[in-house]
Amino acid sequence: MLGIIEEQPFADLARETLRSLNIPAVIVSRSGFFGNVGLPLNSVFDNGKLGVFEISVPLEFIEEATEALDMTLGDKWLKETS
Repeated sequence: MLGIIEEQPFADLARETLRSLNIPAVIVSRSGFFGNVGLPLNSVFDNGKLGVFEISVPLEFIEEATEALDMTLGDKWLKETS
């Protein structure tokens, strides 16, 4: 996993940014039973956060994807440090 984004509009922007750079990426919603539509159930279990989206890219694209998301999203995404 490359990192997480807490808001759907920024997750959508990340997906489009990576796609425009031909970086294969998967963005998975952890927003509960309803996915990224409807009431997110994780707010009960995740300290009130409304949605969490995981970003994954192949290892060979991590550096390029990180740079692109830093430039595009700034502090709207959190890089996974593990």
